[in-house]
Amino acid sequence: MNMPTIETLKRARIKWLDVSFSYKDKNHFIEIRTPFPDMFHDNTSLVLYKDADGNLMLSDDGYTMDELGTLGFDTNTSVKRKKYFNDTLLSFGVQYTPTGELAIKIPFLSKYAQAELQLIQCITQVGDMLATSRDRTKDLFLEDVVNFLINSDISVNTNVKYTGQSGNNINFEILTGRTKTTSAKALKLVNNPTGNAYKEPIFSITYVRSFNDEIKFYLLANDLERNISPSFQSAAEGYNITLLPWSQKASWIGQLRLA
Repeated sequence: MNMPTIETLKRARIKWLDVSFSYKDKNHFIEIRTPFPDMFHDNTSLVLYKDADGNLMLSDDGYTMDELGTLGFDTNTSVKRKKYFNDTLLSFGVQYTPTGELAIKIPFLSKYAQAELQLIQCITQVGDMLATSRDRTKDLFLEDVVNFLINSDISVNTNVKYTGQSGNNINFEILTGRTKTTSAKALKLVNNPTGNAYKEPIFSITYVRSFNDEIKFYLLANDLERNISPSFQSAAEGYNITLLPWSQKASWIGQLRLA
């Protein structure tokens, strides 16, 4: 292939834009279907409309936050998560409307293409909040759990280490306080309770339990995005470890208060 000229590249780009985007006039708004994938690998769709003040607005029609909500992902449950969300919107000049849309105001029609690019990038980055690194995801889950326990009047310590006779340090993400009537409780958090993810937390619990019988041990599994696998459940039962599904926190919180 010969090296293309700049004009050839420009024509190729314009042709791609022409065939890759589709538009539908819906009377009060225009639907724009883009070639860019969303978090579920569907094509990202946008809507162009005029708001009550006559401003030209481009938005995701509430799709992004609605989908995140169905997966149990709430930006308001974590200070870090909310800051990340707000910083992302600010960096792309996007606003989060009272109706749940990610939207951007277009001051002039000549700014439409730029606004479209900014909104698509913002939607992608917000969607990527579901696919953050393992450490960041674990941090967010831990923060959600800690906030829930504190709001339930349970005192907690985080990232508590126990040292066995062999010198191995075993970390538990949460330890609740001991009182006159209740024992201390150590929780191992598992953010992805599938496959062989039970091996490390169960080893940790059985190891510490072998030399410390004054603490009650629990596995807390984040099942909002993925169901707890049968192998994970059977392993917990086999080692006589109480499994707490995060989605059912309202039903088991009493165990941590009274046991």
